[in-house]
Amino acid sequence: MVTYFLTRGRERRSYQVRRRPNDEGYELVVVENERQVTERFRDLPGLLTREYQLLQAWQAAGWREVPAPQPEDDGQPPQPHNIRRYPLERGFKGRRE
Repeated sequence: MVTYFLTRGRERRSYQVRRRPNDEGYELVVVENERQVTERFRDLPGLLTREYQLLQAWQAAGWREVPAPQPEDDGQPPQPHNIRRYPLERGFKGRRE
């Protein structure tokens, strides 16, 4: 999975390229203004052609790629934003994998 970030003035947009579960092709996910659109592709050439078309159109409209936002360095490893961290209870005997 790869995520790209674009900007135009104060507007922000991102898109993600990823494999679908169970090797069922690929997805191109565009997020703009809290709206998400997902396009599905059977093969990599189809995905890459569409990605190129979108990038050309966006660049012609003034969009520019920017580096991914970096979390502030608090000395801790980065954590996914949608996972809550709970302290383990004393005596917890969880399974190790």
